[in-house]
Amino acid sequence: MQMVAFNERLEKIEKPVVEAIEVEEEPQELRVIPEEEATEKIVAFVNGHPGAKTSDIICDLGIDPALTIKVLHKLQAEQKIIGK
Repeated sequence: MQMVAFNERLEKIEKPVVEAIEVEEEPQELRVIPEEEATEKIVAFVNGHPGAKTSDIICDLGIDPALTIKVLHKLQAEQKIIGK
């Protein structure tokens, strides 16, 4: 009996309507640039954004992930940045 009452109350609850929002965003093209240029851009970015994540650097600068990681490892080995 309780289950019937529960189901009746459940049917009366209004269910929210969820609509998908279409976002037409162009995929970002990540560039391979000379390592020296990438190093300059990454150092400037990190200086302006302490604590930035690797993904932030990649997305904001639009630099190829493999190149970004290579430069970050080099900078860390040279003790110019601290990776966490």
